Amino acid sequence: MDRKLDQSDEYFFRIIPLVAIVSLTLGAGCSSPVQFQKARTIASQNTDASGGGNDVPSHQGTPPSEPPNQPATPPVMETPPVVVAPPVVVQPPVVVEPPVVVEPPVVVEPPVVVEPPVVVEPPVDEPTTPQPPPDVIPVPAEKITEEFQQNPNGERADILFVTDNSVSMEYEQARLGQRFTSFADQLRDVDWQIGVTTTDLSLGPHSTNGKLLRLGGRSKEKILTPRTHDLEKVFRATVQRPETQGCSGGYDCPSSNEQPLRAIIDVIRQRNSHNAGFFRDNSDFAAVILSDEDELSRGPSKATKGEDVLNAVYGAFGVEKAFAIYSIVIEPGDTACLAEQNRTGVEAYFGVLLAEAARLTGGSTASICQTDYAHLMARIGDQIRRLINSFELKFAPVASTVEVQLVPEQEISFEVVGRRIKFARPPVKGSKIFVTYEKEWEDELEPSGFIVSE
Repeated sequence: MDRKLDQSDEYFFRIIPLVAIVSLTLGAGCSSPVQFQKARTIASQNTDASGGGNDVPSHQGTPPSEPPNQPATPPVMETPPVVVAPPVVVQPPVVVEPPVVVEPPVVVEPPVVVEPPVVVEPPVDEPTTPQPPPDVIPVPAEKITEEFQQNPNGERADILFVTDNSVSMEYEQARLGQRFTSFADQLRDVDWQIGVTTTDLSLGPHSTNGKLLRLGGRSKEKILTPRTHDLEKVFRATVQRPETQGCSGGYDCPSSNEQPLRAIIDVIRQRNSHNAGFFRDNSDFAAVILSDEDELSRGPSKATKGEDVLNAVYGAFGVEKAFAIYSIVIEPGDTACLAEQNRTGVEAYFGVLLAEAARLTGGSTASICQTDYAHLMARIGDQIRRLINSFELKFAPVASTVEVQLVPEQEISFEVVGRRIKFARPPVKGSKIFVTYEKEWEDELEPSGFIVSE
């Protein structure tokens, strides 16, 4: 039995190193140090159990008694260590750094160098004795001489009264009619005739549309002259309109859309028809307007202007016929007169366009608010007489150069107003008048070309 044990021990001691070698061979570099240490520990324990080393126990002396039939203990078989495959080492990906983008340098254009201008020093003039300027020979301005003749038939004037026949004008019409004598007295030596029309150009029953009124409303005559019987009464009955007095409550009334300037043009257009005989040859023309409103009431942009009337006169008669407008109106800026006229209950307006027409034609204005028209009628009569004693020049003269010669010789003062020569009193009938002057403007006065139809 001891032998068997010895052989077993020997076998065990021999196989252990073998197992260790095989383990080391199979798992070289991969076995765990713990496993290897465990094998060594088991081998050591077995060695200690056998008495250590290869020493055979001594059987000298009393031999050991053998245990009763004990079965032999088989050797402890160690399970070979599990060979663990080494882990696969995955190489990390190579990180490629992106290339560094280098911005191109900003190219700065060099500034344009502007060469400074070459400064040229002016030559230094030696002082010299100043020479006198060359002699200037004055050229005399061209002088113009025009010839006129005083009407051998005496002073003649065709005078048109344009009265506002709207409902607010009853008292003004009466004042005008009452002072006709003051007007006529200024025209004693004048061959005058008078026609009357109204400012109503509507399509209503009281419209005149540029036609001269019948004298006194009953006569067949339309033209008033110094030979008319009961002159002042007929004039008053003609300018005081029954349609103005009969308008009540807004019914059967004349138009309140006054158009005195347009009425003058319409009278001229009918000079050879309804108004035949009013405009005479070798006679001057004056228009007297009476209204408490402006053209088309407020004077809008579409209203007839003074230049339109002037063009109509030139177109029909040329520039030989003297013409002027005299406006009895609410003068622009006269607020007291405007307030007084508005008290009638009908709105009134400044006569802006009517005043401008008077100025443009060389006439004048007067206030409609005067309680007595004697003075203004006398003044207008005097101005019309002076208008007749005037002559229109072909060019605008330099006033200081105007010279007048009368044949036969007469001592009469005169004044220059625009292109017109006005005498203080009329020259003798048939007198020849020579006017010499230097012209101020190059443009010749021409008719406007305004065509006035029949």
